[in-house]
Amino acid sequence: MSSISDNLLFRRTMLPMMHSGLDAYALRQKAIANNLANAETDGYERREVRFEDQLAQALEESGEGLTRTHPDHMPHPSAAGTVEPELAVEEEPAYFNGHNSVDIDHEMTELARAQLSYRFATRQVRHVVDTLDRAIRGGR
Repeated sequence: MSSISDNLLFRRTMLPMMHSGLDAYALRQKAIANNLANAETDGYERREVRFEDQLAQALEESGEGLTRTHPDHMPHPSAAGTVEPELAVEEEPAYFNGHNSVDIDHEMTELARAQLSYRFATRQVRHVVDTLDRAIRGGR
């Protein structure tokens, strides 16, 4: 029974994609905190989380027989929910502080962006859950 309700209620919503996004933003915050903690460590290689490019690619490929009548319409999100964030070492560092490739100003900016993205995603999840709750309970 739970697989039927899971399929009907949750996989047809944006929840799988939001779940992946929340995982990515949480992992990004941890990676940034680790980068900041090692800002003075000689030879440390900056870590970054790759998620948005894979998500965009999955969204492009997830047509599943659907036709978008306008380019601004969102495609079907089912394949996007399978995208997992990837923690990687920065391949070509653009910055060197004398010890490693960690730029504290850049890291703090990315931390603020990750925190805002996480908050936005949690609000979106709350909106979907509230909508499902209203649909199940009926009315207000």
